[in-house]
Amino acid sequence: TPPEFISHPRVYHTLPDTLPIPLQDPVVEATPRLQTFALATCGRTSTPVELVGVDPAHESRVTRMLSGLTRGRLFRPSENGVLLGMGLQKHLRCEVGDTLSVLGQAADGSLLAENLPVLGILDVGNPLLNGRLVVLSLPTLQRLLNLPHRVHVWVLRLQNPFLARSWAQTWTSTDMEFHPWTDFLPAMGDILGLWRVGEWITALIFYFAVVLITLNTLYMMFFERIPEFAVLQAVGMKGRALSWMILKEAFLLSVLAAFTGGLAGGLLSLWFSAHPLDFSRWVEPVSYGGTVIRPQFRPLATPVSVGLPVLLLILEGTLVALFPARKLRNLEITKILREVRT
Repeated sequence: TPPEFISHPRVYHTLPDTLPIPLQDPVVEATPRLQTFALATCGRTSTPVELVGVDPAHESRVTRMLSGLTRGRLFRPSENGVLLGMGLQKHLRCEVGDTLSVLGQAADGSLLAENLPVLGILDVGNPLLNGRLVVLSLPTLQRLLNLPHRVHVWVLRLQNPFLARSWAQTWTSTDMEFHPWTDFLPAMGDILGLWRVGEWITALIFYFAVVLITLNTLYMMFFERIPEFAVLQAVGMKGRALSWMILKEAFLLSVLAAFTGGLAGGLLSLWFSAHPLDFSRWVEPVSYGGTVIRPQFRPLATPVSVGLPVLLLILEGTLVALFPARKLRNLEITKILREVRT
């Protein structure tokens, strides 16, 4: 945004409509927006609204705002039509096909007045925003505000949203400000922080259980094969060679188990990410911290979330095998063979 636009918004404080920073890691996508406030009228009802001009193609790659269309259709890039928030539509009693009249002030002080057809109804998931939102095409709002080739906000999507604060501090300058999403949804940021702590605790419990199960399995295999190890040592195989054999077996079993589980888990995560489980039929959405948490199960499969458990399981399985492998160096061959013979 322009400097101090968030704290003191002015319609004439703008940026160019070309991305002012390089689109490179960790920035994945970017979309421009133009926004202002106006008075909207439909029929005999009037109310203050927030006009937001967007580029549909870029907006759909950065946010899910336009995916909340419940009725009607989206506008074309330069079409003079609007999408109403669900709450605003109910308040104005304005249906798809009706005309919405907007009245406000342009950036040069002239009058903003236009009649726009209602093309669709949006549910963005936020009741407060639903009650005031009017979305229209970016070129249309640029024309109404007399701001050709200018925008107010660039919305960026980062590969890792938890890097937003540090990245914003790095790029903020006297000509432009970058604000992380946690500035607008601080309560949600706190929830995600607690969730990450819980994630680490769950991971520690899980991997500790994996160590116990793996250690128990390897020790059972070890004790069942002690007579075989004693025979191998009796015919001349060194204890160090037997230890290496146990370590190799444990490594190969760990690799097979980890890659099988990682492949199955990764495929399931990709499937449910594209086709989330929706529990809205039985559970109501939860409103908290200025946003709405939908009752959906949507995992996020990333190289780290899939690859790190695979590597840790291989490492754990190999390290746990050190305990039985060490015992092979101290086998009492004569005693073991005598017990097997009897």
